[in-house]
Amino acid sequence: MTKVLTYLRYLTDYLKHGDFLSVLSAFKYILTGTSHKKDRIIITSIGMFFRRKNTNDFQFANYYYE
Repeated sequence: MTKVLTYLRYLTDYLKHGDFLSVLSAFKYILTGTSHKKDRIIITSIGMFFRRKNTNDFQFANYYYE
């Protein structure tokens, strides 16, 4: 149950900043084990981050990451 709450908090933070691509990346990662194909910059509650392609960096840039 705590994982579900954590993932909902991740989702809330992404949506708060209009970062729908990170939401899609998260679902893709969960379903296929692969990640986004391009580098990009995202803005979160804790700042601006560079997301490297083919990584799961999208989760580490989230305010609610452990």
